[in-house]
Amino acid sequence: MTAPLTLVWDLSRDHTIARVDWPDDLTAHSVDGPVRAVITLPGGRTFDDQVARVLCRRDADTLTGLDLFFPPESAADARQRVTRLARQWDIQTGRLDTWLTNQPNIKAPATTTALDATPIGGALPSIELVSSFDEALPAIVTLTFTWPH
Repeated sequence: MTAPLTLVWDLSRDHTIARVDWPDDLTAHSVDGPVRAVITLPGGRTFDDQVARVLCRRDADTLTGLDLFFPPESAADARQRVTRLARQWDIQTGRLDTWLTNQPNIKAPATTTALDATPIGGALPSIELVSSFDEALPAIVTLTFTWPH
């Protein structure tokens, strides 16, 4: 088995598409994994974890969104991941608690909003939980950084 692809992106000074090796003229770009993503944000904050997929969105030459999708996991593992990510990125999780408590009965996604997080150098972190529609591994956690424009 080969080692996962590693992406090392430094977004600490700006969030232009040149920083994420944008490959073409599309407005969105994804990298399917497993991917080890090492992303440095302003203030020395760094995301370093293995994810299933990375999705980037842009407006002209500016990165506007970065989604880090974790692989499907149990509701218990998703709760642990959400708790860890929320602590790491200063995100309030109240909007996710009902989803975590009632899974697997809830199929609609749950997400935090800009009101639930502390901005990081202009980037707003959020966490989304969606159903994988797999009873054994029902939850997919996504950590998103959005740069409003």
